Amino acid sequence: MATDSLIDNPGEIRRVLADSAAGARSGAGTTVRFRASAELVRNLTVETRAGGHTIVVDEPESFAGAGLGPNPLEAMLAGVGSCLAITVAVNAALLGIGIRSLRVDVSADADLAAFYGIADGPRGFARLTCEIELETDAGEAAARELVRLAEERCPGLGAMRLAVPVETRWRLGPD
Repeated sequence: MATDSLIDNPGEIRRVLADSAAGARSGAGTTVRFRASAELVRNLTVETRAGGHTIVVDEPESFAGAGLGPNPLEAMLAGVGSCLAITVAVNAALLGIGIRSLRVDVSADADLAAFYGIADGPRGFARLTCEIELETDAGEAAARELVRLAEERCPGLGAMRLAVPVETRWRLGPD
């Protein structure tokens, strides 16, 4: 791996992944529960908490928000893009490939008719597009293998590609 790589801890990445895989093979499983919470702060500003971090999600001022953070759909796209970038980095470390630069731009067109109250049923993204710029120290064959693994292994891409059942549980109060 090149010394000018953005990944300066490939050994640690390989060790963590090997330990996780060994645990899974010995019966620990591969399913991990992720959690996040969102709390309305004021008007359309929401504080989300995940992994010990706070992320502010909001609507722009042009949509009655305060513009203090990305809107919810932009936050979803950021999650997919960052998941893909991390998946590339992990697999580059496994393959011994140095990354000189990596940028993931994610875009999607959303149908907001139901949100606006002018159509029934849930709407959402019709198509999601990821544009990736990747510069490595690898030859073309190794870089193509890295791309294949990232596309195959990225849980964020997988989540967007699958039809996932959604369950909501409401508690209305006060009792």
